[in-house]
Amino acid sequence: MLCALVCGVPTAAQTTEKSDVEKLQAEVVRLYQAKRFKEALPLAEQLLKSHEEAADKDDKLIEGAILNLAGIYSELEQYDQAVRSYRRILKIQETALGSDAKELVPTLSSLAVAEQNLEQYSDAIISLQRIIAIQEKSMGKDSAEVAEFLLLCAHSMRRANNRMDEALQYERRAREIHIARGLPLPLFGAVLAATGTRKITPKYPSGGERGRLQGLVHVQVIFDEKGVVTHAAVISGPKGLRDASIEAARGWRFIPVKLEGRPFKGQGVLTFSFTLP
Repeated sequence: MLCALVCGVPTAAQTTEKSDVEKLQAEVVRLYQAKRFKEALPLAEQLLKSHEEAADKDDKLIEGAILNLAGIYSELEQYDQAVRSYRRILKIQETALGSDAKELVPTLSSLAVAEQNLEQYSDAIISLQRIIAIQEKSMGKDSAEVAEFLLLCAHSMRRANNRMDEALQYERRAREIHIARGLPLPLFGAVLAATGTRKITPKYPSGGERGRLQGLVHVQVIFDEKGVVTHAAVISGPKGLRDASIEAARGWRFIPVKLEGRPFKGQGVLTFSFTLP
């Protein structure tokens, strides 16, 4: 969702210049909502420039415009540009709020996603570790929010070089939190795949050959006490391959998880590999 919906210029603006900026902003929002991201991009860049060059420069408007631009870059899979934009937003937010403010979590989370899509896992780990530290301070060390980011961080550690020992430590801690709170029990790597009783391979999307789409898609799944997938969400991977991955993940079935004889929901990350046919 574009921040411009919230962080817009005042609707009471009377000058011609501000009126033009309002119109430009409304057009960016319209194009974004219509998923016409390529058309929205140059206008979003122009909008940011207008805010930066305004005589009465407003840091909140600049922050909102950069955030909008970062979102468009992400939708267009221009993740290098998205990373630069999110890092710029962080600097603005840190100056205004401090380096450990909980308001930084959404920006850090978006930054980590972009870094994961670039396979910059070491950078993603740093962003996720910052989130964990903030969430520990604001929500408590044994909170569900902390466990969520422990698992995401462990996923990046598994993908990074020489970080498996750290990944196992994060996973153990997340597992303890999940057990204590009755949350879906995390299963990892080959263990998750081994518990699959029905494994669906995603179909290569029609038209994908023209776009030369290939790569890995990582999908987080949650399954109920009967092993039926109830939730599937992409962590990272090419956008053109995500729908097929979600559809396949939803078709998986797993051996029901039990802990000390009690049925538990389970969760984990499935990785689908696409190569050109």
